[in-house]
Amino acid sequence: MEVRHGGVRVLLFDGIAISFSIFQLYSATAGRLDPFLLRIIHLYFALVLTFLALPRISKKPLTYRVVNNIFLLLVILTGTYLIFMWSPLTERFPLVSPLPEGGLISGIIFSLILLEAIRRHMGKELVITVIIIALYVLFGTYMPGIFHHLGYSIGNVIDVAYLSTEGTFGETLGISASYLYLYILLGSLLMRSGLGEILIEMGKSLAGHLTGGPGKIATITCAAFGMVQGSAVAGVVTIGTFTIPLMKRVGYPPYLAGAIIAVAASGDIIMPPVMGAIAFLMAQYLGIPYGKIIIYAFLPALIYFLAIFCAVHFDAKKRRLPVIPKDELPHFFPILKRGWYLSIPVILLIGLLIKQYSVVFAVLVPIYSIMAIMLLLPHKKLKSRLFDIVIALRDGAKNALLVVIALAVANLIEGLISITGVALKISTILVHVSPNVYVLLGLAAGSLFLLGLALPSFVIYITAVPILVPPMVKFGLDPVAVHLFLIYWAVLSMITPPTGASFYAAAGVASAPVMKVGWTATRIAAPIYLFTFIFALHPALLLRGSSLWETFYYIIPATLGVISISSANAGYLLSDLIFVQRVILIVGGFLLIYGHPFTFLLGGFALIGVLFTQVRWKKVATKISTLK
Repeated sequence: MEVRHGGVRVLLFDGIAISFSIFQLYSATAGRLDPFLLRIIHLYFALVLTFLALPRISKKPLTYRVVNNIFLLLVILTGTYLIFMWSPLTERFPLVSPLPEGGLISGIIFSLILLEAIRRHMGKELVITVIIIALYVLFGTYMPGIFHHLGYSIGNVIDVAYLSTEGTFGETLGISASYLYLYILLGSLLMRSGLGEILIEMGKSLAGHLTGGPGKIATITCAAFGMVQGSAVAGVVTIGTFTIPLMKRVGYPPYLAGAIIAVAASGDIIMPPVMGAIAFLMAQYLGIPYGKIIIYAFLPALIYFLAIFCAVHFDAKKRRLPVIPKDELPHFFPILKRGWYLSIPVILLIGLLIKQYSVVFAVLVPIYSIMAIMLLLPHKKLKSRLFDIVIALRDGAKNALLVVIALAVANLIEGLISITGVALKISTILVHVSPNVYVLLGLAAGSLFLLGLALPSFVIYITAVPILVPPMVKFGLDPVAVHLFLIYWAVLSMITPPTGASFYAAAGVASAPVMKVGWTATRIAAPIYLFTFIFALHPALLLRGSSLWETFYYIIPATLGVISISSANAGYLLSDLIFVQRVILIVGGFLLIYGHPFTFLLGGFALIGVLFTQVRWKKVATKISTLK
């Protein structure tokens, strides 16, 4: 969405967006607001901005303006009601105390507002999902078997959704209101400071001269962006705009260029230290400091980007793509000299999180640090420096809108499902129907894939936690590994057809067929799908083993397995692979990643065997060419 049609609306949007960021900074730094009131103000800032914006393309702009103004009026009315009523609301018991006067009507209006906000940000599929869940809450008393429950009235639904902290205004939205917004704001400030351009230039310098240089630039840059902003679609648009034309220039087909950026940018969500909304939710669910979460997530994230790097390399070799001449690439040390100080906030953030300072303090220090750095930049006038900070405050609010609305609806879904008790029933059934942990992991992956057809990644995760975590932990799996398994499959849903925000966005940037981009992205990510099962079974890959030796024991075959499968997918290792070699490498890669001593030996022999035959064939080909 964007703000169009008139300067007043633009100024109003910008002013409220900047006020949103200032309010969040104040409430985190010095504010002492009641948590319920903070969440109300936080969500209503996002709703007002949502309805101030208009669709980019509209055949009836006047109609949209009228509709938006109506919604804005309703947002103000329902928000005013909550702000005046928040104190008595905190003293009542949801589903027990009677609804306050005007609560039912105001709640119904709020529900319609929230559904329209969801539709604008995430599409009609999620709206349909919420409506189906609400209907199930209302009429589940008529459902058979495990789906039967006592039934609830429309008043009960409104009570959960609007008038308590059991639904929309629950703990998940509280994470966004307390500190997640600040991490998004930090990303906007860092990008506005010029760090984004520095990262892209450094990526060009490090990987531009290598085989598949533009694809490797995209991979490295996305990994670096993931350290400061955990947004997949933003990564696709920001980095793809620079790297996709570069990939096309050296001969990448548009669909392959789009697929590479889709998979790499989706990794932003799982790349420490800023891993998007999901990682903060994980820390909340597990009761583990966020600094520990980023340590546990580090090795899987490296394997994720290694898989993309290998796929890019082997694909480029297979297609005989040229490298970028060194004289067209920037030099590393001049870039570092020009912008090294912009990394200070990132270093501070990592250090404070690892030292286990509070997540609020850990982000406030880098925010104020980057603001100070931006004010002291020598190559800009003071007015320009202040303008950059103000624009970053506005962009922070714009970038947070989707997250705020999505977390609100995720809270709502979680609250509605919890009162029916169906999550516990499904968890119990999964335990009984799964003969072993492998079947359970397969069922969990299938469930997450189905959820991914309609829900964004963090909503998938929040919905899946009460259903899938209890049976998986009951089967003896490590809780951290279980949550990361859910997170990775939620992220992979963004690149898995038929739906997936990342590959749809990448297809648009690359001007390529959407489904072709999606299936190619799935091929590139093939080792990652398998790797999720392995770290779920072997938490040593998350640095949660008994020793570092155990971690090395699993990480080495996992790395070789990723290389083996990526090579087979591309059809190239040292030279072109024949069909039999590709099959051997796929099977060998699976055996390597599995990590058992016997399968490690078998997989290792398979990889060495293919390497040996390729070396022999290369020597024979060289001799034949010499004789000619």
